[in-house]
Amino acid sequence: KRVRKKRYAIPVNGLVWEIDVFLDRELVLAEVELPSADITPELPSWLAPWVEREVTDDPAYLNLSLAQ
Repeated sequence: KRVRKKRYAIPVNGLVWEIDVFLDRELVLAEVELPSADITPELPSWLAPWVEREVTDDPAYLNLSLAQ
């Protein structure tokens, strides 16, 4: 199976937030690539109200898992 999603890239303060809107389920994920692991990004004000939880270390949210 494949993951069906629409990705939006939104630059904010030198970082690019990637917002994935899944087309085959009710799921939206946001991610940001950081220049180093010791940086903790501040959530943009437009995104913060929508964040329910952190899923970085949850294998259920890997593309491989989502495609099943």
